[in-house]
Amino acid sequence: TSTVEIISLPDLKVLNSVNYAKTSTGNYYRHLEVAGNQLIVADRAFLRNGTLDSESFLKIIHLDNLASVDSVPIIMNAAIWAVAFANNRIFVSAGNLTQSILVIDASTKAKIGEISLPGICSEMLIDKNNNLLAFTRTRMMKFNTADLTLIKEWNLPSAQINLNGQFSARCNSSHALDTEANVIYFLGVAAQPAPAPYLLYSYDLNAEVATLLDANFLSGETIAFDQRNKLIVIGDLGSPNSGGGSVRMISPQGQVIAQFTLKNIPTKILVQP
Repeated sequence: TSTVEIISLPDLKVLNSVNYAKTSTGNYYRHLEVAGNQLIVADRAFLRNGTLDSESFLKIIHLDNLASVDSVPIIMNAAIWAVAFANNRIFVSAGNLTQSILVIDASTKAKIGEISLPGICSEMLIDKNNNLLAFTRTRMMKFNTADLTLIKEWNLPSAQINLNGQFSARCNSSHALDTEANVIYFLGVAAQPAPAPYLLYSYDLNAEVATLLDANFLSGETIAFDQRNKLIVIGDLGSPNSGGGSVRMISPQGQVIAQFTLKNIPTKILVQP
């Protein structure tokens, strides 16, 4: 089974362990999203080893009653790529070549809408106005989370780090949002050959301007934004042949403020508010 550990802060005491799915080889961990007093786990269970027969689903854990877990089937034989929460709605990016964002009512768990997309939406963020930002390989689209209408779209050729081939996704990220400033920090694909695959950019949603922040190439695995300290936090590979990883903290102007190493490669960074 797959397990989610519920741990209290700051004592790191394990409050509960929730077993939620049968797993098989290649069944990568997907996504965790906090939605009010609920924890949403998006995953995929392969029904038979050696095939692509599978069911992707949400498990919704009630944080005020950890014994209560709802199961919401999403799609058969396709992956869940991203999950977001706003307006008491759960937005689920799912599908293979034909891609949609499914809209689930967080209270009733019923499907209440669907947004069609031109390609795989690998990540979603919620901006300061409660709009949904959806990222494909070459586009960023902004949707109204109430009526699901498209507000605007931009060309934004960012990396899709969390895609693991065509059929599964990882929990990595290549976009982070400074909600107060309304600025996105993202890992963009660098022209090759180069020492590493990515470069760090910012995109100001107010001015609609992209800026290269750091000319140093990155093998980034995930990115987050520390809203309290106003720092970009990047999880990266460690030194060559180390097998480990590193975390670097960068100012919005592109200056490296701090860096430290890890025994393992970081795939997800969460910053405490």
